[in-house]
Amino acid sequence: MSDSLATPTKPLSDEQIKHFEEQGYIMLPAFIDEDHQQRLRDDVDKLEDDRTKMRWDEVPFLVSYDELGLLTSHPPMMEMLRQLEGDDFMLHHIHGVRQDAGNRGVQWHHDYEQIPQTNRSHCMVHVFYYLNGLNGEVGDL
Repeated sequence: MSDSLATPTKPLSDEQIKHFEEQGYIMLPAFIDEDHQQRLRDDVDKLEDDRTKMRWDEVPFLVSYDELGLLTSHPPMMEMLRQLEGDDFMLHHIHGVRQDAGNRGVQWHHDYEQIPQTNRSHCMVHVFYYLNGLNGEVGDL
């Protein structure tokens, strides 16, 4: 296990939890240290390289890439998710892409859509890691 995965993080503050409940999001700038970010970028580069060289059904699952796979259970994030959802939650899926300059971003979907919106009994959290930050130029959310 890499040191960055074992580093404890401060849990979410009451103010952050309130912001999530009222606004629906929390931003955590510099949540992952630079060394860990670089290892994740390297995995994403390998993934993108595999996608160009292999048929779609030959590309390994994202969880098989060391750093990307570990990100699905990153202990500091798991602690924050426990604060937002309690102890009973699960991972739905992981998606990864490199967002080069000019990239329009990824169309993401919401698995809790209802028409009409009549039952909001369950909390859903999407976790996005922007390894190069958000700057308005590269497929921001």
